[in-house]
Amino acid sequence: MGILGQMSILEVIGAIVIIFTSFYLIFKPPQITSGKETANLFVISRDFLQTLDNINHTYFLFTNMTYSDEFSGYVLRNLGYAVFFSTKNLIKPNIIVAANCSTNQIRKLYSWFGELKFNRREVSIYFIPSNLSKIPDYSNLLIICDYKNLTDYRDSLLTYLSKGKGILGFFDFPSEVDKTSIEIFGLEPTQEVVVTEEVMVHSPVSVYDHVYIPYKYFYNLPLMIKANETNPTTGNYLGYFTFRNYVVMFEINSTSREVKFYTTPETRVRERENFRLFGYNFTLSYVTNYSISVSFKKTYNFTDFTGPNRVKTVDEDQNKIFLYSGIYNDGKKVPVSTINTTRVAWIANFDRYDTATHDQKLALLSLILTVSEKVNYYGTFTRRTILVPFVDVENYDVLEIYFASFGLGLPY
Repeated sequence: MGILGQMSILEVIGAIVIIFTSFYLIFKPPQITSGKETANLFVISRDFLQTLDNINHTYFLFTNMTYSDEFSGYVLRNLGYAVFFSTKNLIKPNIIVAANCSTNQIRKLYSWFGELKFNRREVSIYFIPSNLSKIPDYSNLLIICDYKNLTDYRDSLLTYLSKGKGILGFFDFPSEVDKTSIEIFGLEPTQEVVVTEEVMVHSPVSVYDHVYIPYKYFYNLPLMIKANETNPTTGNYLGYFTFRNYVVMFEINSTSREVKFYTTPETRVRERENFRLFGYNFTLSYVTNYSISVSFKKTYNFTDFTGPNRVKTVDEDQNKIFLYSGIYNDGKKVPVSTINTTRVAWIANFDRYDTATHDQKLALLSLILTVSEKVNYYGTFTRRTILVPFVDVENYDVLEIYFASFGLGLPY
């Protein structure tokens, strides 16, 4: 969000606080008993929440920590209440990924996903080195970049999952796999052979299917693509959009917020417009001076990035398969990426030859957001905090339905 947008939001919050402060000073209630005090806190919390909802600012409060801090400071200074809220099923503004990966792999993950923008908000993903015996409690997700025998780490991994965290495997399975890896990821090697040149996205039958969440993210979430060169003639930034076997140069005109893709004939697109390249559909979601954010639209197929050894789901549940490359002789899909419960996912190592493309990166990002922890707490919960529960929805880029509890409390 730009600076002007931030200032307008803070000005609105300031106006809300002034109004409530005025009412409070004019109609200041007398000293009341504990029961009435509780009811009073509930009413004020509800009215604050209703006002934020009326001006469509609740989502910003729960997803922008700067905004939350300003709001909390205004309320505490002017009305003397401590602000507290919690959210569930909402992508965090800062995601901490414990990365059991090499230094080079972590560097790549940062370059791919360090900055995101969707639903008109910014999200940062931090990748911190981690071993498997002691995974940082403050992390929201563990990513394992290379296959490892997990036998000695079973207890720590299951404990991590029991805390609501997620585990993501980003590797190729060997021909022989340890029992703990089979248990965690729900996959085992197979000798069946299928020849294919495409990787397809498995379409869920309903929202209850395991693959619905990564499917939803893949087809709606904008992936930020940074420009890394400058056009010496125009001074505009240049970058490259890669998908399948295509490499398409683009140039950003920051003044008109228009992007030119160097195709024949050239393709010119403005922010929030749909466009088509080589038979595939996209949306230009956001444009900055140095980056574009692109979302993929149905129907999309990848070039095959299946690993050297094929796997199959242990329980033969086809609804756990997110990406697949063909069909086995028994009619079962060949997994390239899977979801094993809502907390565990796996995808084959598409970057094994340092050839990762943006479509593949978006598939990995969809899994990161799917299995990452989505419970967040903000503020100070005092013994007199009264919470008002509610449900909210945001759908500017990608649908987010989340649960929240908001309340004010006396800081003493």
